[in-house]
Amino acid sequence: MFNPDGVVLNRRRNNANNIDLESNWFTFPNQPEVAALKARFLQLMNSNNPIEIELNMHSSSLCKRYFVYHDSAGTSPQFAIMQQNYISGIRKYFINGIQPWNYFVSWTNGNPMKYPESWFWFYYGPSVMALTYEDMYQCAGTGKFDSTANALVRGILDYMNIPVSVDDNKPLSNNFNLFQNYPNPFNSSTNISWQSPLSSWQTIKLYDILGREIETIIDGYYEAGIHSTLYIINSTLPSGVYFYQLRVVDSSTGNVAYIVTKKMILSK
Repeated sequence: MFNPDGVVLNRRRNNANNIDLESNWFTFPNQPEVAALKARFLQLMNSNNPIEIELNMHSSSLCKRYFVYHDSAGTSPQFAIMQQNYISGIRKYFINGIQPWNYFVSWTNGNPMKYPESWFWFYYGPSVMALTYEDMYQCAGTGKFDSTANALVRGILDYMNIPVSVDDNKPLSNNFNLFQNYPNPFNSSTNISWQSPLSSWQTIKLYDILGREIETIIDGYYEAGIHSTLYIINSTLPSGVYFYQLRVVDSSTGNVAYIVTKKMILSK
């Protein structure tokens, strides 16, 4: 969202000017994207409701979900404890998914003075919980973004002392649904999401245009709710139209409770 022109050019951090936007926060002049975002942050920080939490959201090739923790050498002992409490408060909602606060420790030699979090710490100190959060990218365990979002939002609400009543046992909806994959068309991987009001055995399989089964994308027991998975397609498959089918089995009867098929397009 911060670097659309760079993404179009297949660059992860560098924009169309081939400048690393992530490390451009203390250079002069700033790149246009950085300058615009800093101006917006300054506007919000000078408002009646200044920013209290800033999350720099990334995808990671480490195949783990984690926060980039800033050591006290680059912040302060007070802020180090605040970070530990903040991260631990989020993890309790996804304890087996997000790594402990000390999984990835940075700034052991001081504030590097180039990142968005560096900028927030330099100007606002502990008044803003500014951290990077990394989620899995093209890994076997990629997915469960609903669980990640639930943990982040509820942990943030707890941190800000905002009371919210949540019924964890209530299904999100009484409807089944298989959502359209995105992106679509795609060339290597695509996200597939679905919804089931039943806690049951659920399977998604891929078929070619002739109806021949190619492979199983997911096959397992899932709790009621919305789920998602990142599907990385076999590199040997040719471009073309494919179909993915969700089948939900009612555990109490053993019968198929729901089955639906949608089309996806592979474009290499």
